[in-house]
Amino acid sequence: MYKSENFSKFTYWSQHLFLFNEQTLKELIKKSNLNCNWIRQIQRYSLANHLYWLSKGLPGGHLIWKELFPNELNNKYAQALALNKTCDTLIASIKN
Repeated sequence: MYKSENFSKFTYWSQHLFLFNEQTLKELIKKSNLNCNWIRQIQRYSLANHLYWLSKGLPGGHLIWKELFPNELNNKYAQALALNKTCDTLIASIKN
């Protein structure tokens, strides 16, 4: 969403062989002959982490700037990302 070149270089490397969005995860589940009950968007990293990436080009803002934003703001931020389907983590319930 933020189009951070430093974040992209950090994230898209050999240890992250596959990164999914909701659509590609649904396709994988379907191709595996399984059924998806639901997919949930979960945001693990805070607004401080995202702003740190944008300002410093480095990870760790969730630790370095952890006191910068109150939990209420981080929760609202996470809710907004979930509504826009742009969270950092997907959780799926899958059945045969």
